[in-house]
Amino acid sequence: MVQIDHKLLFGVYVSTFFLTLTNPATILDFMALFTGLRIDVTGYTQGLNFVSGVFIGSAIWWLLLCGAVGIFRKKISNRLILWINYVAGVAICSFGTWALIKAFL
Repeated sequence: MVQIDHKLLFGVYVSTFFLTLTNPATILDFMALFTGLRIDVTGYTQGLNFVSGVFIGSAIWWLLLCGAVGIFRKKISNRLILWINYVAGVAICSFGTWALIKAFL
C-alpha cells in the first residue's frame, strides 16, 4: 500500500487552489459571464449563493475528472495517449486556423 504524506497533499491542494484562483483565464471567464449574461449579484445572500454554486460546481467537475482519470489511467497505453495527443493537437490547430481565416475574411 502506498503511504500518503498528508502535509504534502495539503500543500499541493493549496498551491493548486491559488493557481486556479489567480488564473487570468478564470478571471476573464467570470468577467464574460457577468457582462455577457448580465448577471446581477446584489447583496450578501445572492453573492454567497453565486460563489457557493461556482465552488460546488467546480468541485464536482474536478472530482468527476480526477475519478475518471484514476479509473482509466492504467487501462490506456502510452501509444494510445500519443495518438490522443496527436488528434487533440490537430483539432486545436484546425480550430485556430479556422478562427484566423474567419477573422481575416
